[in-house]
Amino acid sequence: GVGITSITKTGTSGKVDTYTITYTDGDTDTFTVTNGNDGATGQTGATGNGISSISKTGSSGLVDTYTITYTNCNTTTFTVTNGSNASVTIQTSWGSPTSDSKVASEKLVKDSLDAKVTATKVTSWSSTTSDSNVPSEKLVKDSIDSLNTLIGNAISYINQ
Repeated sequence: GVGITSITKTGTSGKVDTYTITYTDGDTDTFTVTNGNDGATGQTGATGNGISSISKTGSSGLVDTYTITYTNCNTTTFTVTNGSNASVTIQTSWGSPTSDSKVASEKLVKDSLDAKVTATKVTSWSSTTSDSNVPSEKLVKDSIDSLNTLIGNAISYINQ
């Protein structure tokens, strides 16, 4: 069978358009389409409203206020609540214990670090060993408990 290769608009005269059909065997045919009259022009729609600017217009504590100004000069405000600043102090010496009950003393931190573990395997926490080269299971557990307490105190202090 013969198929269509293309249909192309090949001319316009007034409201009449002429189209040419090209077939796969090279033959062509033409046809015309008469267009109707243009419709009436519709009313112009309202002008759209855009954003002219967004600016920070106030702060109170951790809350910032922003104002959006639109192209029609109307405004809208919204607020953003910021997180609080946190600070960390790195200890460079091991002085005396602190009197602040919320902060672990430097001595407690040093004692916990000095009690570091050198054993490679612990199978239970119930007994102690007499081998002086291996720290007792109780010492290992106490050291881990001390470190967990320190970490918990630090997290509690930071969250206040």
